Amino acid sequence: YELLGMKKIIVRKAKEGERMVTLDGEARELSEDVLVIAEPLRAVAIAGVMGGLNTEVSEKTKVVLLESAHFNPVSVRMSARKLSLSTEASFRFERGVDPQGTVLALNRVAKIIKEIAGGEITKGVIDCYPKTILPKVISFRPQRANKILGTNLSSLEMEEILSRLELKVDKEEKSLKVTVPTFRPDLTEEIDLVEEIARIYGYDQIKTTLPRTEVTPGRQSSLLSLEDKAKEVLSSAGLRETITFSLTNPSVFDKILFSEDDPRRQAISLKNPLTKDYTILRTTLLPSLLGVVKMNASHKVGQVFIYELGRVYLNYQKDSLPQEVRVLAGAISAEVSPRSTVPIPQPTVLAGTISAETSEGNSGGALDSFLCLKGIVGLLFKEMGILNYEMDKTSHPTFSSKRVAKIKINGEEVGILGEVSPQVRENFGIDGSVFIFEVNFDKLSTYANLERHYISLPKYPAVRRDIAILVKEEVSSEQIVNIIKKAGGNLLERVDFFDLYRGEQIPEGFKSLAYTLTYRDKEKTLTDEEVKKCQDKVIEELKVKLSARIREKESRVKML
Repeated sequence: YELLGMKKIIVRKAKEGERMVTLDGEARELSEDVLVIAEPLRAVAIAGVMGGLNTEVSEKTKVVLLESAHFNPVSVRMSARKLSLSTEASFRFERGVDPQGTVLALNRVAKIIKEIAGGEITKGVIDCYPKTILPKVISFRPQRANKILGTNLSSLEMEEILSRLELKVDKEEKSLKVTVPTFRPDLTEEIDLVEEIARIYGYDQIKTTLPRTEVTPGRQSSLLSLEDKAKEVLSSAGLRETITFSLTNPSVFDKILFSEDDPRRQAISLKNPLTKDYTILRTTLLPSLLGVVKMNASHKVGQVFIYELGRVYLNYQKDSLPQEVRVLAGAISAEVSPRSTVPIPQPTVLAGTISAETSEGNSGGALDSFLCLKGIVGLLFKEMGILNYEMDKTSHPTFSSKRVAKIKINGEEVGILGEVSPQVRENFGIDGSVFIFEVNFDKLSTYANLERHYISLPKYPAVRRDIAILVKEEVSSEQIVNIIKKAGGNLLERVDFFDLYRGEQIPEGFKSLAYTLTYRDKEKTLTDEEVKKCQDKVIEELKVKLSARIREKESRVKML
């Protein structure tokens, strides 16, 4: 007590960077998460862990200040782990102590000191107890306990066991009202009392019996089948599955440039988080994937192809339970070009990311990566039986304005894909270009159809014609394909894009796209006149709706 400069102690959070020497002689740097006992100018003890050397009791000590406290177990555990300091005190306080026993313990210690070492006890106790912790009352059902344990104990026997544990038991009509004393903070609900019954009664007294039930052949649910299918498609495309934490922290929303009114910022917070890095439940997989890309880049991994199918937790409606939504995400860290060994299918994937090692002048590599991403997404949709989807150009703060598209099925938005903006990449410390996509798997599953129907091989040959059209830069390939399919009618079997050209003979602000149109009649061989009629109708629709110009008057014809 003589070593306290101002003869006053307070309980507070440590200041960031504050230092003190503990009783073990080690100088320790504290943070704002650490609770300390302090005098106005300095900390003298780490609450629930260890005292400070500056107020150590020695042979010269004549006056001792006794402190008896109840600390939050989570706070003590966090302090001990952050400082890597495990003591007998922290071991005890981490498991909880009786808040009602602080004064009793204080008086007992004072009595023992007086009896052994002599001295005089100063009258009066300063008791700071801002929020009283009352005994917890639990409703306990004996029948429920017997059902869980497989026993046949009477209500009276259970009441006797609970009473032996110093629990107050009051009888009610169909249950027991059990009052748990404050020195048993581990008993919080009915199942805890059931465990106490089993422990005291004896686990060896509970007979081992096999459950009696009718076993029927099971089958995998349709949702699990869809998940397996999605993983199969992504794995076959060269991506590897990864699993990341469901917890994150609010700072990721700023790093990924979510707007302030974005509902995904309304995350569910943990009451007692272990660290500052994991304080909320995630609402998107995008930061998790970017973190994985960053980690691989720091380990000099040149190419990363990953995906994750996980849950996000949306808290859009405050008065209802949060929604657990399945989301599929993936990432590719590599430059994808036509010569690359990475498969470039025409696919469909729920969510994912591509990180391309591109230089400032290598816009072609970025374009190839973006098209590869669209291809993977298209392949997944095709394999899951989803055909009427579209990707429309959009804008989003997370993505570059040049390459970003929203994914829609039957007009409903289900996801987004695109190139991550330079600012987001800088926030995550990623150098190369990153392409990412994310799709709501639950919405996707409502449109999926894994049933396959046999279609016999065609009896009659197909006619293939190439067409090259000149359109404005803002016109998307998807718009063109949709118009061609609608105008081509039943005879048009498929449309394949095969060339994009900008350069000589192409006016500024325009681009040339080339497609192969395949015609076939299931009942007979098509004539040139029938094919020409369909082709003319396609050209006319393109001219009317897109103001397109045909670059080649004569289309190449090939019989298949």
